Amino acid sequence: IAGLDIIINQCPEPCLADWNEDDVVNVFDAIAYLADFADFRPEADLNDDGAFDVFDILIFLDAFDAGCP
Repeated sequence: IAGLDIIINQCPEPCLADWNEDDVVNVFDAIAYLADFADFRPEADLNDDGAFDVFDILIFLDAFDAGCP
C-alpha cells in the first residue's frame, strides 16, 4: 500500500546511565546504582560475572559519563 509505513519497534534503547528511569541522567542515578550495588541486586552486576566489584562500577561510570541520547 502506497504511503504506508510499518514501524516494528519504536521504543528507544534503554539508557544504562538513567538508572532510576526518570529520563534524566543526574546524581540521583549514581546514588540509585550504588544503592543497588551495595544491596547486591543482580541488575547491578553489569558485566554479569556473578561478582560485585569495581568493574561493575566502572561500567556504570562510563555509561554515566557518556549520558543518554
